[in-house]
Amino acid sequence: LGMSIVKHIVETHGGTVEVANNDPPPGCTIVVRLPEREKGAA
Repeated sequence: LGMSIVKHIVETHGGTVEVANNDPPPGCTIVVRLPEREKGAA
């Protein structure tokens, strides 16, 4: 449930979320990318 909320918030702001399994396990890598803000935007 938590990652679906993160995905929704990030995509609402124009970003992406990537999840990859680590090899070897355990764990995973999560990458969140958000677009840069325009200069002067507040």
